[in-house]
Amino acid sequence: MQVLDGRHCFAHLTIEENLHTGAFVRKPSAKQIEQLLEKIYHYFPRLRKLRKNQAG
Repeated sequence: MQVLDGRHCFAHLTIEENLHTGAFVRKPSAKQIEQLLEKIYHYFPRLRKLRKNQAG
């Protein structure tokens, strides 16, 4: 995953959509994306609860 410069996010997207956007540059498979998301949610469990909220 990649964090946008300055840690900005796309405010009109959900948290999870922003995470998917960060994964896009690596061109992972759907399974790899799910594994990456699980890893992120492991380190930041609160994000799992908030993942459907708008990021902005």
